[in-house]
Amino acid sequence: KLNYRLACVHLVDASYCTEAAKFISVLLLSLTTMTMLEMPHVNVLSKIDLLPQLGELDFSLDYYTAVMDLDYLLFHLNERESSARFGELNKVICGLIEDFSLVGFSTLCITDKHSVANLLKEVDKANGYIFGALTAGNEDILLSANTTNLLDEAREAQARYEQ
Repeated sequence: KLNYRLACVHLVDASYCTEAAKFISVLLLSLTTMTMLEMPHVNVLSKIDLLPQLGELDFSLDYYTAVMDLDYLLFHLNERESSARFGELNKVICGLIEDFSLVGFSTLCITDKHSVANLLKEVDKANGYIFGALTAGNEDILLSANTTNLLDEAREAQARYEQ
């Protein structure tokens, strides 16, 4: 009756990308949140402008946003002596995340208007607001769902904040 459009926005500090164990725990938390809340969901790596201060990432930012093949991350995780003894558990957790294939991230720098606008567009797409009212004659509005490319957005953000 009230025509509310709800979506979950899960903000994750980008500093968790600096260590494999932390990033995998963030992936598992995001996956759990997505499956338990059963709502349109947007995961966001926030504070990406602070990444250069935290040190070099093991992979490019688009690896973390697209949550690509986790075997590479698993290799880095098992290199550490403290987590090497949990190698099989780590492998099963990464396999679980990949099997669901639901988790991906948008990027956010709150001081960058372009970044905020892209995130707002993603949230609008997730909750259906971008599609408007699907009435006769405006079916072409469905094409607006393909206007954002998260990989290109991550590459632009990485280029902008890695200076």
